[in-house]
Amino acid sequence: LEEGHLNFEKLISGAESDADVVEDEVSADIGFWVGKVEVANFVLDFEDRALATAVHEEIGPVSFVAHDVHNKADGDAPYSFDVTIGESTTLSWEGTLGLVPLSSAGAFSVQGLDLSKGRPYWETLVNVDLQAIFQVSGTYSFLQEEIGEFQFLLNETSMGMEDFRLIDSGNKESF
Repeated sequence: LEEGHLNFEKLISGAESDADVVEDEVSADIGFWVGKVEVANFVLDFEDRALATAVHEEIGPVSFVAHDVHNKADGDAPYSFDVTIGESTTLSWEGTLGLVPLSSAGAFSVQGLDLSKGRPYWETLVNVDLQAIFQVSGTYSFLQEEIGEFQFLLNETSMGMEDFRLIDSGNKESF
């Protein structure tokens, strides 16, 4: 933050807020627009050394597709992306994103997330192994009204788990 303003506001030349941008000026403000960006079959090398036992995980293959990528100064600017990790995990998002003021609204979905991968983060807190495939989807809206004041609404959200099992880490029995 620079004097209470987000530094990336400078990317939008002279725009004080989305409401101040005149429609004719919007097309002049577009420095780039890409209809589709796709990166396929890459591997993320994740490492977290903050835990007592370091976590190292190769995540992939990952494929990423984004649609309508641009720098238009418009809070209603539509975007969407899809991420596929391995054979069963997907993350999808479609919505709008505004920078001045910081805002977003849209729909999201996470499917096929293997919760057992998070074991290193809870193993010191509880003596169980959690095995489940997690999914969540819903809609949301986010608005930064003032510096430090945020409004976040989560709607039409559903969560579920498949193949749910809790296993006592001490004797490896399900309960």
